[in-house]
Amino acid sequence: MVSSSVISPAVRVSRSANSKAARTRAVMRCIPPCVRVKASRSAGSRKADTSILLSDQDGGHPCPDHPGPVGWAPRVERVVRDSGRPWTVLRPGWFMQVLTDPRFYRDQIVGAGELPFPSSDATVAWIDARDIAAVAARALLEDGHAGRTYRISGPEALSLPRTAELLSAAAGHPVTHRDVTVDEAVAGLEGFERDLSALTFERVRAGSFAEVTDTVEHVTGRTAHTLRSFLADTEPALRRRDR
Repeated sequence: MVSSSVISPAVRVSRSANSKAARTRAVMRCIPPCVRVKASRSAGSRKADTSILLSDQDGGHPCPDHPGPVGWAPRVERVVRDSGRPWTVLRPGWFMQVLTDPRFYRDQIVGAGELPFPSSDATVAWIDARDIAAVAARALLEDGHAGRTYRISGPEALSLPRTAELLSAAAGHPVTHRDVTVDEAVAGLEGFERDLSALTFERVRAGSFAEVTDTVEHVTGRTAHTLRSFLADTEPALRRRDR
C-alpha cells in the first residue's frame, strides 16, 4: 500500500510496503483544502520512484529564472524533471473548493451573499479537486503517464455572474458577483503570497483560466464534475444556519 497525500508546499511523501522497491515519491503543492490520493502497488512495480507534481497552470511560463512569482512554478517543474526519476506534472486551474472553504470565499457567500472576485468579464473553468486526485491516482497506478504534463480543468468555462447564479441555487439565498479590483482582492496579504495572488488574479482577468481540457476524461475514463454537480454534493456548507 502506498499512501501519498497532497500536503504543504514541496513536500515529499514516501511509503513502502513489503519492499523498498515499492516506493512512490509525491512532490506536490497544496491549495487548501488538501487533496488525498491513495494508491496500492505491489513490490517491484515498474512505477517505483515516481514523482507527481501538483504544479500550476502557469508552469509552462517561458521565464523559469524570473525571481518573482512568475517563475515559481517553472522552477519547481524543472527540479522535478531534472531529478532523474520518472515524473508526471499536473497543471490544474482554479479549485471549486475555494467556493465552499471558509479560508477563501465561503463566509462572504454565506454571510454577505456575494462573491468578490476580480474577473473583467473573463470566464473560469473551475476544477473539482476530486478530479485532480483521480488523475493523480491514475498517474501513480498506471503505465503511460511518465514524462507527461497534464493541464486539468473542469468541463465548462463559466462567467463569474453565472458562477454566482449556481451558488445562489445551492445556497438557497441570492449570491451576486462583485467584480473587485486586484488590490481589493489581495488586501491583507503580504510578501510573496500577495504578489502571487495578484499575479493569479491578473491571469484570471486575461482569460488564462478559461481553457477547457478533456484531461480528466482522457485519463480517468469519466467526465469531470461540473460546478453544479460539485455544489449539489457540498451545498450544506453554503446554507445559512437560520434556515
